[in-house]
Amino acid sequence: GDAQTAAVDDANALFWNPAGLAALRQNEVSFMRNTSFQSVSQNVLYYAHPTQNKGTLGAGLSMLKVGDIVGYDAGGTETGDLSASDTLLTFAWGRPWENAPLLPGIQTGVSVKLLQKKLAQDSASATMADLGLLYESKEGFFQRLRTGFVIQNLGTGLMFISEKSSLPTTMKLGWSYPFFGDNLLAAVDLVNPVDDKFHVNLGVDY
Repeated sequence: GDAQTAAVDDANALFWNPAGLAALRQNEVSFMRNTSFQSVSQNVLYYAHPTQNKGTLGAGLSMLKVGDIVGYDAGGTETGDLSASDTLLTFAWGRPWENAPLLPGIQTGVSVKLLQKKLAQDSASATMADLGLLYESKEGFFQRLRTGFVIQNLGTGLMFISEKSSLPTTMKLGWSYPFFGDNLLAAVDLVNPVDDKFHVNLGVDY
């Protein structure tokens, strides 16, 4: 599900929480292709590369294309089909801090995202950033409980033609915990978007 703030520990951390990159011990590639109705297609590629002692570097490319949009002029006359697309470039870094004084082993991460939107001949762009934290309890009653926090889509607004829109900045606080060894992982996210209602995401991975 969408409760990944504290659960993610692979290359998909570029999307959910860049602090999750810090857990990687080997190179990872993640790819997704999705084609749906009305000529909508999405391709996503993520790559993560752990370094010797500088943390994990990551890069991602996401492309969303929409075709066959009917265009109209100011008088309401059809002008032909239009196409629209979103392209998102992501660059991220995550690192564990084993000698942190209060929370040894805490993971931090940051990503910078470059967004370009196109509609026919018009285009707009924006720069965004994600900031994330992730911590796994090492002892006591809450041993192996993971707590994550991320702020997504901090940055400039998006100016498209003559209209400016704000970015979907979102704060998430999440927890994940393994049951039956590592056979089942339960997770919950508290999600607070600036432009929508507060909600809760739940997920189980078996």
